[in-house]
Amino acid sequence: MALYTDKASHFKTTRHGGLHYHVEVEQNETQIERALREPGISLINTNSPQAKGKIERKFRFFQDRLIKEMRLRGIKTYKKANRFLKEEFLPWCNERYMQKVESVYRPLSEGVDLDIIFSIRQFRRVNRDNTVSYKKRLFQIPPTNGVRSFSGKWIEVSEKENGRVDLLYEGKKINYVEVSKKGKIEQKIDEEEFMNLRINEKTLVSKGMRRVRKKTSPPPNHP
Repeated sequence: MALYTDKASHFKTTRHGGLHYHVEVEQNETQIERALREPGISLINTNSPQAKGKIERKFRFFQDRLIKEMRLRGIKTYKKANRFLKEEFLPWCNERYMQKVESVYRPLSEGVDLDIIFSIRQFRRVNRDNTVSYKKRLFQIPPTNGVRSFSGKWIEVSEKENGRVDLLYEGKKINYVEVSKKGKIEQKIDEEEFMNLRINEKTLVSKGMRRVRKKTSPPPNHP
């Protein structure tokens, strides 16, 4: 239901100066804030030393007591330390200091795609030739769901941990073809509707797509 954190920069943007602040005063939400908001999880940031002190006291307990217990037992390897932590120290600590509370987890709503939620998402504006650039990669967008051209529209690029990319328009996945800077087809989404589409220059033009061509410069002796 909620995640209780400090105000580290990956949880919340707290910048109050610099060039970016003067260009855009209102701070955009972080990737973690967005990922928590979509499934309805509240993010609670500590706003007082007393609130932050609760977890700091717990850290101090582990850094002090755990290290001394390991020293008394002559533990000097990670393997022995992990075994002692799991089998002896944590059970003793939980039994003596922890309090049992009622679980506040709730079931995941239907239709929630966690792979999309827990990914890096950034907005990009579609170019006039229905292409989108992202991290030196170029994606060609064909007509999808009744939309013939996405030129000028804003879409989201969703990058997962394994490097796979999805393009989202109004929260829904859309087809794309990854092309090189020379216009060569590199990759396409293997959806049934798109698998049967012959990818060549004639087909791209007939479907409302323009092939990405390499820009050429005239020779020095050109008039």
